[in-house]
Amino acid sequence: MIQPKKKNIIVFASVFDEPSVDFLEKFNPPAYKVASFESNHYPLIKRIIKTKKPILISTGLNSYKDIKNLVKFLKKNKCKNYALLKCTSSYPARLEDLNIKTIRDMKNKLDCEIGYSDHSIGHIAANSAIHYGASFIEKHICLYDESGIDLKFSLPVSKLKQFKEQLLDSYKSIGKIRYGVTKNEKSYLKFRRSIYISKNILKGEKFTRDNIKIIRPSFGIQPKYFEKILGKTAKVNLKFATPLKWKDIK
Repeated sequence: MIQPKKKNIIVFASVFDEPSVDFLEKFNPPAYKVASFESNHYPLIKRIIKTKKPILISTGLNSYKDIKNLVKFLKKNKCKNYALLKCTSSYPARLEDLNIKTIRDMKNKLDCEIGYSDHSIGHIAANSAIHYGASFIEKHICLYDESGIDLKFSLPVSKLKQFKEQLLDSYKSIGKIRYGVTKNEKSYLKFRRSIYISKNILKGEKFTRDNIKIIRPSFGIQPKYFEKILGKTAKVNLKFATPLKWKDIK
């Protein structure tokens, strides 16, 4: 049996009515989850707000107007510590119904963290959600493979570690907006092409398509200047298979 404290797992629960909140408060949970089917249950949400605990609310079945009204309600009741989850309320959810791109839109329009509640089969959707800005992922897991109403779309607990590692790798790959060569790409610059001498050229001889070629490695002039160099003359004698440099051109 899994021992949450021993494994450093933070435990909290979804609540479906006000008495459930009263009951769980006896155990002082660090947060509360509201399922998408209860996301319009304002009396329940108001009761959770009174605990001053963080609230995670799934938004499946909600229109954008519904979500805006929910956020307005949270703010009106002075709830500052909340987050929403994009989700598709079908079980299992089909990939074509997920519309994960909505996560980015939610992040742009709503003043809170956006997560993703994954009811699909496998890892693809959750990894995509990370790339569209999801701050956290909810995934159903199954402790035993033999039974369970969520079994079809749940992740076997034996694969949870692999799932977590994949999500962390997905997040790592997002990086930042950057153009140009990274540190680990520098050694590959030599594999770009450049202009080389393809026949011995005498001083004063013109450069033509017969005596210069675009080949690897990238130690010569960049290929984008090839047309500009044609017709110009060599300043010195140039040997076959040497990279062409600007100092060699008159």
